[in-house]
Amino acid sequence: MPTAGRFQFDSTVDAEEIYSEPVSDLPPVESHSYPAKRLSAGALFCPDCRVRLDQVVPVCPSCGFTGARTLNLFPSNAPAMHEWMDQAACWNEGSRKKILQWLKRLRRRFPQIHWCLLSISLPEDVRLRLFNFWFLNVSPVADAEEAERRTWTILLTYDVTHDRMAVTPGYQIEPLLADDDWEDLLITVKSFARERGVLRGYLEFFREAEKKLVEASRRMNDLIEHREGGRNS
Repeated sequence: MPTAGRFQFDSTVDAEEIYSEPVSDLPPVESHSYPAKRLSAGALFCPDCRVRLDQVVPVCPSCGFTGARTLNLFPSNAPAMHEWMDQAACWNEGSRKKILQWLKRLRRRFPQIHWCLLSISLPEDVRLRLFNFWFLNVSPVADAEEAERRTWTILLTYDVTHDRMAVTPGYQIEPLLADDDWEDLLITVKSFARERGVLRGYLEFFREAEKKLVEASRRMNDLIEHREGGRNS
């Protein structure tokens, strides 16, 4: 497992591993890999109103949200978080295999980032964004190492009953992509899901997420190198 707080990505992964259909529309994969710099959580967002926060605070200054509120909204115990959690049994084996191939690719490109794909059936009045926040933060973990993984996890949840989706990144990932980027990714899922099915929506989500994460990691590393160069000059 990569050292905590150390962001890496490998640009040697072959796109042909993912699609059995033509992949000419995928961005080219470079032939080299390089290490990334240390990242810190420099941007946080309220899980309820999504206002930007400069630091971790117990109460959102905009809407008054507290993490304890979700404990009242979802009083039952959350199950342990795993990469594949098809609680609603909505995926067949073929779809599962294709999705797991994409996750394998993403793990190789971004070894520190972990994924949790959850399908579930929820009551209509449950706010999916808050459910995701609650689940990401209270699901039990085995040890301190697993707890660190939680901060580097991206949780993608599909409420099968009401055909709605939510994505929640751990706080170590929040600096990489803006809230609008995650919303764009959700729009991608929904658009392709309507036209070509939920599976295709998921595959396009991963494809676009990969591109955004590559671009973001490069920007972040360039910024850190610039700052370090300024201090050393």
